[in-house]
Amino acid sequence: TATGFIDGAFIDRGMPPGSFPGMSKQRCEAWVRGHDELMVAAQQGMGADKITLSNNEDFSHVNARMFERFFVSDFDGNSYLADMLALQAEAKIPRVAEAHGEPCNTTVFNMTLAAFLIAAGDYSYYACTSGWDVSDGWLQWKPEYSKPLGEPLSEAVAIKTSAGFCIKPNSSRIADIDWTTAAEDYVIRNQIWSKAEEIFKHSGNSRHAVIHWMRKHQESISLEDMPVFGRKFSSGTCVTLDFTTSLPTSCIYWSDGTITGSPVCKMK
Repeated sequence: TATGFIDGAFIDRGMPPGSFPGMSKQRCEAWVRGHDELMVAAQQGMGADKITLSNNEDFSHVNARMFERFFVSDFDGNSYLADMLALQAEAKIPRVAEAHGEPCNTTVFNMTLAAFLIAAGDYSYYACTSGWDVSDGWLQWKPEYSKPLGEPLSEAVAIKTSAGFCIKPNSSRIADIDWTTAAEDYVIRNQIWSKAEEIFKHSGNSRHAVIHWMRKHQESISLEDMPVFGRKFSSGTCVTLDFTTSLPTSCIYWSDGTITGSPVCKMK
């Protein structure tokens, strides 16, 4: 980095494996400790002003993270909701985070972009490709990337129904999801969110405590109990993500009058 030609490092498959064939538990644990020390050394070697990005895993030792398959079968093993929670947690630090949608078919693009817009912070970035070759979409600039957005008017909100939230402002009572205060009744519909906020507040605002708990208990998350999330932006763009269906229904109502999302968005 001292040459000025290198200003960051991307550490692929940053997560340590759970085990190695033919290796004892003790030796595997020693390898993981060494891996953590290597991540620390990598950031220290790069310098605090350079980006050291870990793929697939959350390491506090580096200043950036990538979600390789954000919101859809991510390698971190998180559920839909846990991935959104993790991205919000990164934004609270704040830390650079890239949410990557893959494979980039229409369904994945619509869902991951909506989830990203709802959870993103100041240093959050988004991309959607179908692989890792240049020809897989890395040079493709989608029309949505140029649409008006503006600053978010609030954090994500939880609502009883997406009907009317974007089309008729103020028609539905909403409850801000505040990481430092208790959630209101709409969010309490989802006990996972309620518990996650409690853990965050009582752990000194530790994102690691929340993510660890979410990962440990994600098998108890029921899609049927998930609320609807929404977020509005200063340009007039509005986003909803409905978890009451088996596959989340995403709707992005852009301020220019266009819609990105499920066909049902046009009926709301």
